[in-house]
Amino acid sequence: MTPEEEEIQKRTQALQSAETALVQAEADYAEYRLQLKAFEQAYILAVQDEQWAIEKWESLIAQQLSRIQFLLAVQDGLEPCPSSPYVSFAVENMTPSSSTEDLDLDEPIISEVETSSEIKSLYRELARRYHPDLAENPEVRKQRASVMQEINTAYQQRDLDALQQISNRPSIVDPINDSLGDQLVWIIRREAEVGLLVQAAIDKLAASKSSPLGELMSYCANRTEENRFVDVKRALNCQAQQLREEWGFHCQHECDLWQAIL
Repeated sequence: MTPEEEEIQKRTQALQSAETALVQAEADYAEYRLQLKAFEQAYILAVQDEQWAIEKWESLIAQQLSRIQFLLAVQDGLEPCPSSPYVSFAVENMTPSSSTEDLDLDEPIISEVETSSEIKSLYRELARRYHPDLAENPEVRKQRASVMQEINTAYQQRDLDALQQISNRPSIVDPINDSLGDQLVWIIRREAEVGLLVQAAIDKLAASKSSPLGELMSYCANRTEENRFVDVKRALNCQAQQLREEWGFHCQHECDLWQAIL
């Protein structure tokens, strides 16, 4: 066995280990997401009454603030004074947002002709790299056929980004026709690509665990099903009570304004 063949064998084993790690990392992430989804559903059912109370008081507070804003405008002479506190009045939004604010007027206009030409050029390049008829090994032909299908779909949809992403992938080499050097380069590139995918799966799992829902699930993990949301429900009830007190404060403020106006 030549030194080049020994290096290929060594790199192939490393690639297989990386691919195994990728499968495991993606499986761990998928399993955690299932657990998180089940926990989220249980959480929503457990605290729906408390959440409803919070939303109710938040809505009432918003109404009171609108009434107070109107009365302040009346006090400043900007609005006519209602004849009675029992007369309904509407508070109009005086500063409606304009839909044109979201438009980016400086966004460059890309020529459709130039884009179409780039797509055609990239498609021809990718076809030469991945066309299955250019390989003799059956397994390589199968792999290239799968990628070629992606290329054709992207070309039909005029999706330049998708074609560029495919272009960044390592080529699928044919062991029959490609030299040992080409095989070694492909294995090294593929190992690096798989390593990035493993890290991406690990990062996604870590991000899910550090999310508010993930931290809550971790906090409740060692509790029984009956007691795991006790602290959360207590905190939500306290929040609802605080909102109720805030609503009462705004009601009193409105009464004071009416006394000053009438």
